[in-house]
Amino acid sequence: FKHPAVAAANKFRKAMSGQPESVASTENCDVVAVSRGKAGAAVVNFSNNAENVTIPTTLPAGEYTDAVTGAVFTVADGKISGEVAPVSSYILYAK
Repeated sequence: FKHPAVAAANKFRKAMSGQPESVASTENCDVVAVSRGKAGAAVVNFSNNAENVTIPTTLPAGEYTDAVTGAVFTVADGKISGEVAPVSSYILYAK
């Protein structure tokens, strides 16, 4: 529970309490995005491969920076795009 990614996921869960949830994935289901209303999203890569992804989201258009790694994702036209490392997770908050 002290690992930065685990701590960030727990903080996200608490911060997003009560927000509507929307789940989307890549075609092969290797990467999943859990959007919480317009407040934030968690992106998880379950595969052993790095991927450039584009997944539907409910987040407003703009740039989002992961709370742990600093990786940047872009939302445009209702889709979130970015590069995900193998077996990794990203926590994104709306500004």
